[in-house]
Amino acid sequence: MRKKKEVNKPFDGGFDVKAMVEALSTIEDERSISQEETLEILRQSFEKGYKDFVDPNNADDLLAEATLDLKGGKIHFFDIKNVVEDVQDDLVEIELDEAREIDPNIQIGDQLKTEVDITTLGDLSLLIRKVANTFKQKMIEANKKALLEKFNSQIGHLISGEVEKVEKGYTVLNFGKTTAVLSAKNSIPGETFKLGENVKVYLESVGEKSKNPQLMITRANNEFLVKLFEEEVHDVYDGTVIIKKVSREPGTRAKVAVYSNNPNVDPTGACIGPDGNRIRNICAQLSGEKIDVIKYIENPALFIVEALKPASVIGIRLPNDGSNTATAVVKNQESKVAIGKKGVNVRLASRLVGLSIDVKELDEAMSSKISYRTIEDIKREEALKRLSSAEASDDDIVIEPVEEHKPVVDFIPVETPVDETSTQVEETVAPETETKENESVKETVAAETEPVKEQPVEPKIAIKSKAKISLAELEAQIENEKKKGKEAPRKKFNKKNDKSEEGQVVSTKKIEPAVPTMPIYTEEELRALDEEEDEDVDSYDEYDDYDDDDYYEDDDSGKGSWNY
Repeated sequence: MRKKKEVNKPFDGGFDVKAMVEALSTIEDERSISQEETLEILRQSFEKGYKDFVDPNNADDLLAEATLDLKGGKIHFFDIKNVVEDVQDDLVEIELDEAREIDPNIQIGDQLKTEVDITTLGDLSLLIRKVANTFKQKMIEANKKALLEKFNSQIGHLISGEVEKVEKGYTVLNFGKTTAVLSAKNSIPGETFKLGENVKVYLESVGEKSKNPQLMITRANNEFLVKLFEEEVHDVYDGTVIIKKVSREPGTRAKVAVYSNNPNVDPTGACIGPDGNRIRNICAQLSGEKIDVIKYIENPALFIVEALKPASVIGIRLPNDGSNTATAVVKNQESKVAIGKKGVNVRLASRLVGLSIDVKELDEAMSSKISYRTIEDIKREEALKRLSSAEASDDDIVIEPVEEHKPVVDFIPVETPVDETSTQVEETVAPETETKENESVKETVAAETEPVKEQPVEPKIAIKSKAKISLAELEAQIENEKKKGKEAPRKKFNKKNDKSEEGQVVSTKKIEPAVPTMPIYTEEELRALDEEEDEDVDSYDEYDDYDDDDYYEDDDSGKGSWNY
């Protein structure tokens, strides 16, 4: 039986709801345009197509409206006119009386909407073509807008595309919603790709002039390398390590200057990683391009030293004559290392520091009489600057002066070890200039110790060596000197020993009064002292009080007090 030929049903505004929903879903998946936006575009297309179909000459001025009923599967068209008292333009206006024949409740200023039976308009094929053309154009614009919104947010970041086509001089990458061309200029020299391979590129910009968004992508700029560091090195990603400058020749070598505000972080070590794992992962994505990670230094001379590594720079002369050329003096036989293969090392260093660098070996610099500063001098000067800067910042800190108190008497009894092998007595002489300064301290000590009578606190007087003469023998010598009419030598005896006779404790360790010891002075030394006293006997008048026993009596004046 012959199958009946399908006859196209005249368009009456109806549509297949199921087919419409499926089409909306497909468009959303393929072009990233929402179903609501697609329906609105379709409605606007029918509205514009109807105006063009009804009155092509006045379509822009004509008032009409199309509505789309997705549930009922119907498109409705309406003519619209403004209700006025006196009609000036019958294309868009209607009198109140005439409008009330259609709607009795309408008022002046309202709009009268009258639904149009689309089947009464004759052949609608032209209408359908106009609607289709408008819908296609609007969908292209919507698709471009959606892609722009998506990729504009990724400008300045890495995006991954699948290799769709490989041709001589360029490679086509598919990014799902659109494609982009990676030119040879924006590729790393010598790298090749395979179909289906995922490739990372840096998105520079999105062009809007063409029908589809043009993604400007590259793998050859410095920013591409920086983003690889951010992906591989977490310290760079979170800002702990800052990439200050990059100089790069794609496929050959690159220099990256890094810095950290955290003194506990080694910026170069963080980028290189344990056993160099991080830097190796980055190099693997650059077709074996070598990367030198150096420390960024604000001092231009020291920065040149870092930039020329692995060469050993021993001196720098910065430009001071208006030129832009600095001279780097390296060790003999190391100019090739500083310049690098085909000059790549010195070129990258020059770009990094922003100066043209002229490399000279030490002997050549000396023969040319080139004056330069050694790296040691530059580092020393930089250290002094940092020190002076730190001291200047400390000037804002106010430090309260602290009065220095010298301990007068230590009341904690401590047993002092005695050196039995010592042959001399340690003598303590209180300078006369300190007597007045310590009078107030003496009174304070006397006031503190006077109330304690039952258990007097004995001051600790440390004696580092054991006396070699008894007190009795010492007193006997003094008496003999008095009988001879001689004055006691100024530094012959320690006041501590005299005060101990009056009951004051000299040391926490009791010293027996009779211990057979060697005299302080031999007979010859005593005779020599007597002769000196005879020559200048009058010079000791001021010490008469020391021979008076009353001098060692404690009184309120503090005369017999001792200050240590």
